[in-house]
Amino acid sequence: KIHKSLEQELVKLPNEKYETYGMTETITHIAAKRVGERAITVLPNVIVTANENNCLVVHAKNINPEPIVTYDIVELVSDTQFVWLGRFDNVIYSGGIKLIPEKIEEKLSTH
Repeated sequence: KIHKSLEQELVKLPNEKYETYGMTETITHIAAKRVGERAITVLPNVIVTANENNCLVVHAKNINPEPIVTYDIVELVSDTQFVWLGRFDNVIYSGGIKLIPEKIEEKLSTH
């Protein structure tokens, strides 16, 4: 994910810019979004779900016959779109509340 200040500068430029999502397990990028948009859209023949920990599960039979479970925490928009929130292995549990350091950093970056 690119830093918010860079994103704000990039959206001012006239050409189209994209962020992509890929993993070693998929051997390639499986999703993209225009800089400035919230949700990432998967490429054709890819479907996404989330497990009980809200971690992204990639279903791409052309890449791997089995679903690929990630440690990326996401908010599902649909079976073809998601918003990346952070990493499961970075989550801090405090008083039964999940704290995602990346989201805290995002809020603090304005101060």
